[in-house]
Amino acid sequence: MGRALKNESPELVLSCNNISRWFGGLQAVKNVNLEIRKGEVLGLVGPNGSGKTTIVNAITGFFLHRKDRFFMREKPFTACAPTR
Repeated sequence: MGRALKNESPELVLSCNNISRWFGGLQAVKNVNLEIRKGEVLGLVGPNGSGKTTIVNAITGFFLHRKDRFFMREKPFTACAPTR
């Protein structure tokens, strides 16, 4: 994944490890890892059906966390209602 703006700050704001999602027999997302550091501006780009919305839904808690791991400022967090 490319970085649109590079910030020299080492502070890790969000880290996601091994995001994977299946819908029936179709694996929509497989082992996606990403890190976002303070001050970075990133984009999630891909063709229709490539899993962009699925990744966002996994991070925001719309889907229950399974084997994936999410960290905010290096502290683990778990899914909560998307309205929170």
